[in-house]
Amino acid sequence: MDTLDSAGGINWEMLWSASPVCANLTDRQREVLMWVFLGEPSKCIAHKLGISEATVKIHRQAICKKTGARNMIHLILLVFKPSLPSEFRNEPRPR
Repeated sequence: MDTLDSAGGINWEMLWSASPVCANLTDRQREVLMWVFLGEPSKCIAHKLGISEATVKIHRQAICKKTGARNMIHLILLVFKPSLPSEFRNEPRPR
């Protein structure tokens, strides 16, 4: 799966369709998630989307609930897991 476009940026549509974790997200949740992936804080995301910061936080919570992610870092791993090399897709083993 090539999730990069010809300019080296992320091909968001391909990422969303290739990641089963994102299948049940709304378009707005995917939009919020895109800005999270790009490192934007909730306040900036709210400004860019014309919504309140509280609404962004609600979207973030709903995204975690729908995907089963414990936090945003875990969510990023879940979304990108299908595009990782196979040796990185296995769950870590306790030592």
